[in-house]
Amino acid sequence: MMSIPFNRFKKKSLILVYKIYPEDMNEILNDIRYKKLFQCILKESHSTFEEKTLIDCSSQIYYVIKMNSTQIISKSNENSLRIWDLYSGKCIKIIYNYFENNYGAKEAKIVKINKTTIAFRYDFIDIILLDITTGKCLYTLCSENTIWFLFKYNKNQLLSATWDFTIRIWDLASRECLTTVLKTTNNIIISIVSETQLVLGRKNDYTIQIWDLLTEDIFKTLKGHTNKVKNVIKLSNTQIASASADKSINIWDYTTGMLLKTLFGHTGEVNDIVKITKTQIASCSSDKSIKIWDFTSRNCLKTLIGHTYSVENIIKITKFQIVSASKDHSIRIWDL
Repeated sequence: MMSIPFNRFKKKSLILVYKIYPEDMNEILNDIRYKKLFQCILKESHSTFEEKTLIDCSSQIYYVIKMNSTQIISKSNENSLRIWDLYSGKCIKIIYNYFENNYGAKEAKIVKINKTTIAFRYDFIDIILLDITTGKCLYTLCSENTIWFLFKYNKNQLLSATWDFTIRIWDLASRECLTTVLKTTNNIIISIVSETQLVLGRKNDYTIQIWDLLTEDIFKTLKGHTNKVKNVIKLSNTQIASASADKSINIWDYTTGMLLKTLFGHTGEVNDIVKITKTQIASCSSDKSIKIWDFTSRNCLKTLIGHTYSVENIIKITKFQIVSASKDHSIRIWDL
């Protein structure tokens, strides 16, 4: 049997050995150093998808969401939903019924409720809960004001930002609006840092606000970007990262309001960011690229090239893989 230096052994190497030399795995596992590593990775090796491109020739793709371990949903400018199988790379269902004339659907993103249910804005003022297995509407929530942004607050509640400058909490069990929690501006994106604190990325004045839901007051205002804020994600109990049209990514300590680091490298607007590991994030840009960063050192670890138009959205699907959606009408699965 071959000899494998343990100190140079990587996760991907173990997966490769398992696939190429399955008869040698029992002997490898006799070495206690490999046992725990293999137990953690064997499951992942079966859930890792081949790198591939999923083509949607009819439209530009705005974003994708992960529904379960094998399926994603894409939203495009043709106002339809497509459900994709990650193993085959094929579109297995198209849902049209609820997306005609849904202007501004790029901003009013679809929200995953559970493995079979999504929520989205319909006809500007309604929120529809849809079963993707049947394509049928489960029920509708009426906001009475044009909805700009939807966000999942917790397991049983949604947040909506509306054009009357309010953010509302919706209870999915009672199907009622519980309360109007904040008075703010329109044209915002929402993230959550704790049960009582919201992050609002304001596209109009390029700032990020931390709101306290209990007092309904602004806890901190973060200033540093010179163009609209496209997305904000939580990195840790004290840090967030923001993507901006000013071509940069900022790392903040939101408890103090301090700008810790700025990541430069993209030559176009940074459209989206996603956390990959405790120290790494991925970003996508209108410059057609995806970059993997170590945000602790500010180093760009790699640049993924393949899309031919603006990359609008990225999501993490496994520990080793991300999916990107682009205006070039394609979705790509990337092996990191």
